[in-house]
Amino acid sequence: MFTYLSRLVGKLFCEDDGATAVEYCVMLTVIILALVGIFATGDVQRLLFEDNSDKISNALNP
Repeated sequence: MFTYLSRLVGKLFCEDDGATAVEYCVMLTVIILALVGIFATGDVQRLLFEDNSDKISNALNP
């Protein structure tokens, strides 16, 4: 029984077939989080840009 378990654990640590699927999931998660962050802060960035643009225009054209 112990030899069976030790062989099973050895296979789990030696075989890396499943690692690629995990790596792809991690990369996909990072990409999705980056896109969500960009779209979530897009309106705030646009408002800040417009506000600063208006301030610059008002300063240059009194």
